Amino acid sequence: MRKRKILYIGLVLLVIVLIASILWIRKINVPEETSVFDEIYWSPAAKFEYYGAPGEKIIIMSEIGTLSHPISRLDLVRCDEPVGQWIYKITFNCKEKVINGHEIEYIVGTNAVAINGESYTTRDDVPYERLIEYFDMKYKFFNGRYDVEN
Repeated sequence: MRKRKILYIGLVLLVIVLIASILWIRKINVPEETSVFDEIYWSPAAKFEYYGAPGEKIIIMSEIGTLSHPISRLDLVRCDEPVGQWIYKITFNCKEKVINGHEIEYIVGTNAVAINGESYTTRDDVPYERLIEYFDMKYKFFNGRYDVEN
């Protein structure tokens, strides 16, 4: 009986130490404040839409890093420029695949990019057209690899 009691106490202490270790590790690895760009970086899925193909969408999951990682690191600056007509719409953490996720709407327009309603543009030394070309390339890549849904 005494051996069981010692074993039980040891097991409880082991579980407590394990839980405390996990919480401590998570606290170290989680940044204090996450930006929308961090959320894009860690997004597990996205819905990619193109204005030229109304109603069609590409759901990206298995190769999301090739879309989310570079996009989260684009050197954009805030601006007051209206987006204009959208060309590409990317919804990170889309409800179709991420249950209870925080959707992030990334719209590439003719004049600017809108991320959850905030307007951004490229730096002065980078023509905005290069950003549109970048998204053209990304859309063609995913359009050739994934089935397009309606």
